[in-house]
Parts: sequence; structure tokens; C-alpha cells
Amino acid sequence: MPMFKKSMLVLLAVVALAAGGAVLVRLLREPMSVDRANAVPLGSALAAVVLLWALSPLLVRAVGALVKRAGAIGLATGGLLVAHRGRVCSLALVGSLLTTLGTTSYLLAAASSTVVQWEAARTLRASAWTASPVPRDEAAAAAGAGVLISPFDADSGWVLEAEPASTALLRRIDPAAMGAMVVEGQVVAGSLGDVTGTAVAVDADGHELGERLFMHDDAGNRIALTVVALVNPLSALAGALVVDDSTFPVADPRAVVHRACALAPGGIDAVRRAAPSAEWITQEEQLSRITAHEATAKALTVASMVGPVAAVVLLVLVRGAAGLADDLRVQVGRLRRLGMSRAAVAGALVGVGLTTALVMVVISGLSVLPPLIELRGLLEGFGVDYPLTPPGGMIAGLWAAGGACAVAGLLRALRERR
Repeated sequence: MPMFKKSMLVLLAVVALAAGGAVLVRLLREPMSVDRANAVPLGSALAAVVLLWALSPLLVRAVGALVKRAGAIGLATGGLLVAHRGRVCSLALVGSLLTTLGTTSYLLAAASSTVVQWEAARTLRASAWTASPVPRDEAAAAAGAGVLISPFDADSGWVLEAEPASTALLRRIDPAAMGAMVVEGQVVAGSLGDVTGTAVAVDADGHELGERLFMHDDAGNRIALTVVALVNPLSALAGALVVDDSTFPVADPRAVVHRACALAPGGIDAVRRAAPSAEWITQEEQLSRITAHEATAKALTVASMVGPVAAVVLLVLVRGAAGLADDLRVQVGRLRRLGMSRAAVAGALVGVGLTTALVMVVISGLSVLPPLIELRGLLEGFGVDYPLTPPGGMIAGLWAAGGACAVAGLLRALRERR
């Protein structure tokens, strides 16, 4: 019966190795596109996990052979690893799947957000950006020198009366200056020149010219808006109600986040000379900051989703390690009868737990490489020059938690049977 069980495990490993390798090779040969931006990276990550899990007994055997040379504790650790390498690899697989799926989900979200940000930036010709308001008299004087400056403020002080009601994001601009900065074709109907007072521009999707919208502020002041322009939903002006900063009321100054952009034939140096009151950065620097901020936000979002799942998975890992510990009681008893101290046996169990963590690190660390390479290639295809990197903090935390759970569960083998 033990021989049959061993043969079945070997057969399973061979099948997993062949299937994982075949699927991974097939997916890596598939050309990346927007339509496959989710399926291919996730599929290649899972295929890599299966492939590496099938190979992981070789790693455990190698670690076992290596640590056997490190005295009595190493000899005991190596013996336990070789005898139970299948269980060790199965425990590592649990933690590896969590880390791989969490990391791949983050990479997918970050890549998607980065493409959106860069594509939107290409719809706006801007020489420089600033995170502070530019006085209107200074902007007017700059216009006389051929430098166009427009606010790009985000105003969240109004509530849009819809079903359900929601906070309305307003994009406060100078329509004349912004009209010169927006790339041709981004205003698909109407004109930014008509945006003034309660006449606004909105996304083309779901809206039409002449449409009436209603908002109110916290004080109960109600205002009616008329749509006079429609913008490309992928443009830099998308996702907000575009209003004229000079004529549209501010409900709450604390709800306004100031930014401004400028266009000048002489580039950022000309902007700095024309509007010295603000600190200006280039379009590329602004885009890098926004992308980095979005990446951090995506990491926090993924971490909040992975957190509850991680708690369950780590509990399963502890229980699995405890189950292995119950099976190790016989070997632990033999080691104690051979004269090994309780501390030495605990050291051997910790060695098994750390090896489990090592296998988890190797499987998950290598499994995220295929989706990372594929998504970086996708970004390059869009002309995006931004380093897509895995969330190191989240990965390190999951690895540390997985290793700690494996060690904690295995130390159960030291308990005396009642």
C-alpha cells in the first residue's frame, strides 16, 4: 500500500510537471493584447505555480542533503525533510498560491491604471504642471507672453442629484486656455469655448448635448447644469464635470485640490519665467507622480482584498502544519530517545518550517515573473515608459507570515500526547 501511494504521488508530480510546462509555454507564446490582459497573466502565473510545485521535491531533497552536514540538528532536519518532502511541498503550495494570486492581481490593476493615465496624458499638450494655484492676474500676464495657463482643480464640494446621489467631481479649468491644450478630436461634440457659468462639459458616454443635470451643496443650494460639450471618455478631462473656474461657484474651498497646467513654445523654462509664483514640473514628472500614487492606491486596495483571504489561508497553513506535526511525533520520540534535547528537536522542526517557507518563496517568487514580463511588454506596446514592479512589502509580509505559521504548526510535534 505505501508503495502504491508513493507511485501515485510520483505520477501526480509528472502530470503536474507536464501540464504546467505545456500551459506555461503556450501562454508565453501568445501575443499580449488588451483583450487578453487578464487571462494570459493569471493563467501563466498559475501554470508556473503548478510547474514549480512539481519540481519542488527536488529542492526539498537538496536542502535536506545540505543541512545534514550541519551537526546533529542538521542531520535530524535533513532526515525529516527527505521523509516528508511531499507534505512540505503541499504546505508551501498553499502559501505560494496566495502570494502569487495577490501579486498578479496587483500587477494587473497597476498595469491597467498606468495605461489609462498615460493614454489620458497624451490627449493634453502641456509643457508644465504645478500643484499650487496660479493667480489669475499672473496667468493673464503670462498669456500676453504666449504662455497659456489653465487651472486643473478637482472640486468635490457638490452632490450630483442622481440615482443614487453621489459626490460630483468637478474639473475647474480655463476653457480658452484648455481648448488650446486639448489634442484635436478629444472634444467629440460642442466646444470648450461654450463652457461658462452653469454650462458644462461631460463624458460622451451616457450623456448628450443639451442634457440637464442638477447638483446641490451641503448648505442646500441647488444648481442646474446644461451640457454644452462632450469629451472623449479616455481623455484627460474625462471622469468629471468640466466647469469654468472663473464663473462657476465654489461650494467649499476645502474640497478643492489645486493643480494647474501650462503650454508654452519655450517649454517649462518659459513657463517658469512667465509664472514664477508656482513650482513647475514637466509633463513627464507629473505623470510619474500620478502613476506612482495610483500604484500605491492599487497596492492598498489589493492588500485590503487579500487580507481576509490571507487570514483564512494562513489558518489552513497552520492546521496543515499541525497535521504534519502529528505525523512527526513518532520521529520526534525516536530522536528524544536517542539523546537529543528538547531544544535540539525544536531546532530541527524549525528547520523544517523554514524550508517550507523557502519553498514557498521560490515558487511564488518565480511564478510572478511570467505575468510581470508579459505586462511589462504590454506597457511597452502602449509606449509607456514606467517601471512596473511587484509590491515588495505585501510579498515580504505574506512570506514572513507563511513561514511563521509553518513553524508554529510544526512545533506542535513537541507536545506530549495525553
